[in-house]
Amino acid sequence: MFQKRKSIQHITFFFDIIIQFVSLLFAMQIKYFFEITLSYYFIHIRLLCILSAVWLLLSYIMYLYSIDIYISFYKLVYKLFICFVVTTFLGFYIFYDFEDSLKTKEIILRFNSLVFILTLSSHFLLKKIFMTNILKNKFIFIGYNKDVADLIKLTKIKHYGNYLSVGIFDTKSKKATIKTEEELREVIKKENVHIFVMASDYTITEKENDILFEALSFKAKFYSLPGFYEMVTRKIPIGSISNIWLLNKLTLNGKTVYLFFKRLADILFSLAGLIISSPIWPLLAIIIKAESKGPVIFTQERVGLHGKKFKLYKFRTMRATGNSYIFTAKDDPRVTRFGKFMRKTRLDEIPQLLNVIKGEMSLIGPRPERPEYAKELQKDIPYYNQRLLIRPGITGWDQVSGEYHSPSKEDTYKKLQNDLYYIKNCTLSLDFSITMKTIATVFMKEGI
Repeated sequence: MFQKRKSIQHITFFFDIIIQFVSLLFAMQIKYFFEITLSYYFIHIRLLCILSAVWLLLSYIMYLYSIDIYISFYKLVYKLFICFVVTTFLGFYIFYDFEDSLKTKEIILRFNSLVFILTLSSHFLLKKIFMTNILKNKFIFIGYNKDVADLIKLTKIKHYGNYLSVGIFDTKSKKATIKTEEELREVIKKENVHIFVMASDYTITEKENDILFEALSFKAKFYSLPGFYEMVTRKIPIGSISNIWLLNKLTLNGKTVYLFFKRLADILFSLAGLIISSPIWPLLAIIIKAESKGPVIFTQERVGLHGKKFKLYKFRTMRATGNSYIFTAKDDPRVTRFGKFMRKTRLDEIPQLLNVIKGEMSLIGPRPERPEYAKELQKDIPYYNQRLLIRPGITGWDQVSGEYHSPSKEDTYKKLQNDLYYIKNCTLSLDFSITMKTIATVFMKEGI
């Protein structure tokens, strides 16, 4: 199933590449068929390839290749229009002093217009085809528990590859929709089920085992609940894993090269970020001080790698006077007007680059928690301290999940599912994906 999902993403990306070149060809030929020389044509191909790359990158950032997120037609139009505007202005800038720039600008407008129309049509049609036919994977849960309930709820809310649960088989649970062996055999045949998800805490009888082996002869696939849950949602089902699973899956052994390059990237990009942002630090400081009394830089103790405490730096976004520093609530009156702007644009987090250079944080990782809250959370949430196996980050897998998580225990449980997934699967490619999705979260105010 995972390979099928990847194949569909590759097909969509391949269609987009074809659209880019077809659009370029027609954009140059519509009006200037007899006027364009071969050398002029190749110069434009080379330069307009930059715009094609930007189109594809923006499409990736805005999740247009994701099959886990349902994008309505109107939202698709909106996202592609942003791509159109960005690439058009970028093209005008690149070709500002180009010979015969007026003709070139006409070509850019036609190119982007054709890409917009063709991409909109192809993505809409491909989504319709993939979501209704190819990816309709029917599966049955064998056994019922809390993680099964969560997964059913998630697959209804999100379009996780269009996986469709056709039943829960459990002879002891009241929540089960299939309660006898005869019903199980009938549903398998009627719905043509080839996927079975096995809850680890369910004991299979000999008769049930025979039915599942019959399905195996028809090329059925069997998944453990943790494996299926992770594959479909990209989260770790905390309630269905064990200490042995954690010891086996969360080891960082063999990731020495990755951790080296991750640390190197942290230092280089943080230094670059500090240099680039240095001109606006005085301006931000003046506005912060002018709006309310207090320090420009706010510091707060957080828990880092292996439980080591450190001082986290941020530009102050709240009034310092009369502040109890409890968690921020929606429309919190303590947040200043400029503080709201800095929070939305993430400008308040720029000083954390100093934490990254000092080795207390990484650019990407679980968000660091305050010690007093971490102490309470580890009592109630299993495996909570395992998120400290790697450095905390400015951004991370949970932050780009597209879900708002409050500091409550219930939401912290959900955050930990994302954090453990990242620790288990951390790679440079996943870090790159998180970086791109962070950009989308800032500019589009959304995540995956």
